[in-house]
Amino acid sequence: MNRIAPLSIVLAACLPAGAASAQQAAQAGHAAAQPAPSAEELGFRHQLMLDDYARVEYRDEAGNAIGFEDVLRAIPTGKSFSIEKDGDHSLATIKLGGKHAAAEEPAPRALQAGQPLPVPEGLRTLDGHAFGSAELHGRRTLLSLYFAECLPCIAEVPELNDLAAEHPEMGVYALTFDDAATAKAFVAQRGLRLPVVADAQAYLDALGVQTYPTLVLLDEAGRIAAVRHGGKMPAPGGQAGDDADGEGIAAWVATSFAAPQAAVAP
Repeated sequence: MNRIAPLSIVLAACLPAGAASAQQAAQAGHAAAQPAPSAEELGFRHQLMLDDYARVEYRDEAGNAIGFEDVLRAIPTGKSFSIEKDGDHSLATIKLGGKHAAAEEPAPRALQAGQPLPVPEGLRTLDGHAFGSAELHGRRTLLSLYFAECLPCIAEVPELNDLAAEHPEMGVYALTFDDAATAKAFVAQRGLRLPVVADAQAYLDALGVQTYPTLVLLDEAGRIAAVRHGGKMPAPGGQAGDDADGEGIAAWVATSFAAPQAAVAP
């Protein structure tokens, strides 16, 4: 998923009391006419934290109403989307946008395998620990570059947690351009059990990151062993789906270090 088009939240404008009542009545009538959402759609809404919205509508790039199945077909092709949310939780509108950056795009110059990773400066984890050269040298390290409303980023959380738990000898960190409050909410809501570095926009820009999630694997000397762009979409029902290449994160890490010369992965 590309950060150029992150999910946006648009609060509804205040309306006069009479107008608000009329709008609510119209929405109630519309909601009653809508068919009950399927289990797949409920799972999708749950991933986007829309469970408490009375109504969810879907629209294409031109603003025309479409069905949930149309959205499911569009997202795997690389379509971005945004979410507009009414302040009273009465309506959320999911609108398709343009194409995300291709998952197979080459890594930017700062993320070339075999090169040292640029050292971050002035960054700290949410719990106040420094994040710099000392944290990126002396052991193998995996960096997960994400943002809170990226569905493939959300889908990676269980695998990242498992990898960190099964390989305590590795350093596993998450970096995001989100602010600290958003990052803390993500940790609480999604159950992420990694040290998280928030407010890292300048550093991510210096790395040339455009596609999320991006995984960066480092060797003991802080050199880039491998880079992977993109991830898995949640499957219907809210469960994690498969990566495009069928390889999980743990297997990708093992393969990257087992290879004679690690290369940039798609």
